[in-house]
Amino acid sequence: MVSTNGNCINIYPNSNCTGWFIRFTYRESYARLPRTYRWVGDEVMPRGLEIGSVGPCFDKCDARNWYGDRKQEPVHVTLYDEWDFTGNSTSISIDGDGCFLIPPWSETWIHSMKITGDENSCIELHDVASCGGKFTQFRPDYPVLRNLFGWGLGDQYTFASFVKAISRCGQFCNKSVPEINPESVVPSMVGKSIVTLYEYQGHYGHSINLNLTNGCVSLANDTKYAFVQTYGQCVILYGLANCEEKQGFYTLQTGGKPVEYFIQKLLYLTIPVPPKSIKSCDNYDLVELVDDQVPRVDEEQCGLENTSSLVSIPIWGVILFCVGAMFVLAFTAVGGACVHKRCAHIDDKRPVERLSVAYKSDA
Repeated sequence: MVSTNGNCINIYPNSNCTGWFIRFTYRESYARLPRTYRWVGDEVMPRGLEIGSVGPCFDKCDARNWYGDRKQEPVHVTLYDEWDFTGNSTSISIDGDGCFLIPPWSETWIHSMKITGDENSCIELHDVASCGGKFTQFRPDYPVLRNLFGWGLGDQYTFASFVKAISRCGQFCNKSVPEINPESVVPSMVGKSIVTLYEYQGHYGHSINLNLTNGCVSLANDTKYAFVQTYGQCVILYGLANCEEKQGFYTLQTGGKPVEYFIQKLLYLTIPVPPKSIKSCDNYDLVELVDDQVPRVDEEQCGLENTSSLVSIPIWGVILFCVGAMFVLAFTAVGGACVHKRCAHIDDKRPVERLSVAYKSDA
């Protein structure tokens, strides 16, 4: 049994903390009889963990962590959605200095991982699709690769099973990741009535282009795109397939509405998360507004991304700041009302109506 008390440790097969080591960032406080794993072809070669000495971890961006890594040789990684290298799998070849996205999985996590090569093949798992954020490294001969849920990506609350991207070790250390993915779709490269959906903020993650020329487009049930790039077009997002409107399932029109419409959407969280279908705005859905009356939603405050002529409207978490501000104002108003009520000695028996928000069609 290896007990870490949640701390990161370096495990050396040699004595005196010399030579090759395992950077052990296990999330659990201990691991029982950990075994290491190396593959010869398709055959797994498990063996007991050799411990000659133990020392503290180096800083994540210390070059000693990836000493000996032969970056000129690709590392082949196979990910499994079940423990013990079973279940559905997908393989990725990690080479160069790129950030490699995990293929989209349907309502599942990465439970186990196979890494080809030897101890000089070093990769990092990242918790965000841009290869920024939290991460930790892995190599062949690392222990407990059969159960990634026990590993952490920087703390005890970020599981390696939630990995979003993979890179070679050290490639993204001390590098600033652009807020907008420079490899995202360029507006001039798309045609009319084309929109792009992304998994994550900043146009990161997997994406899909949709042609809205023929009307409503429904998304597969297992897709969870959270951001839409409209290239200046007005579209309507629906919480149901086939662009159906139904009580309890929200819609969001991205343009042609007065500012009060967007305030209500942001305040009452009536946004489809994630959207299940999308179509272009109909002419009769647009509000006729003169130039000085066109609503301008505060993009920086509300999380809307605006890069030159393209606009991306986040669906996940887009309204955190706005909602927070609204709640602060609401609590301030309630507090002020309570103080006023006490000072004015208003009769407590006076009935007070509760605020009731009912669903209203956006069409």
